Amino acid sequence: MSPMFFGKSGRALFGIYHAGARPARNHGVVLCSPFGDEAVKAHRALRVLASRLAAARFHVLRFDYFGTGDSSGDTEDGTVAQWLVDVETAIDELKDLASVARVSLVGLRFGGTLAMLGSQRRRDVDQVVMWDPIVEGGSYVSELRKVNEDYLRDELSRAEDARIAEDEVLGFPLTRDLVAELEAIDLAKNGVDAKRVSLVTTTAHPHYGSLANHLRTAGARVESNFVPMNLNWTADQSPADAALVPIEAIDAVVDALTAVS
Repeated sequence: MSPMFFGKSGRALFGIYHAGARPARNHGVVLCSPFGDEAVKAHRALRVLASRLAAARFHVLRFDYFGTGDSSGDTEDGTVAQWLVDVETAIDELKDLASVARVSLVGLRFGGTLAMLGSQRRRDVDQVVMWDPIVEGGSYVSELRKVNEDYLRDELSRAEDARIAEDEVLGFPLTRDLVAELEAIDLAKNGVDAKRVSLVTTTAHPHYGSLANHLRTAGARVESNFVPMNLNWTADQSPADAALVPIEAIDAVVDALTAVS
């Protein structure tokens, strides 16, 4: 693993590069993290996923979006528009760093959403793998607010605060502008420009079926892999230790990439 900063001065992003095992593939993978507290819960799983992909001879880059983790910027400055730029910056960095001709995007939860949207801004994305993606942004905002309200009521016993604390989720800012961006997202209706998409899902959410149908109708080659697991990345409490590294889902993501690479 090689930690580093990359991108523009003043907007430097923190990333960790995992070189592919030799003989490495001419193929890189950028990992897109979830939003907020889910990114904290998913950190270990994505680290394991990166190691698994590197062992499968892919070059891998995982990184923090602007305003998150160890990257530049304040947490209140995070926007979907900026994070999509960050995904592109990470693609360019991995291509330069590893000299790979092909790049795929893998994203978990809202990271999967960013991977799908980010792929539509490029012509050099080979494949998109979405792991339990957020399909409809409005529902996601409602889900996040409920999680925060439940936490304030049950854990802090602050019913009044629970009614007014709509500008954050478990300590992470949920600004008015960010909410507007999230509510405008619906992957099952947005335009699609990805040639190959893999869906790895751990719950039978009806949004996933609508998304797969939409992608196929738009001409994308879609593969779906349902790996039933008791995961709840949004819950205010951490998942059980075994769920922090959901090996079955991680294996499904690796398989989705190796099957066509």
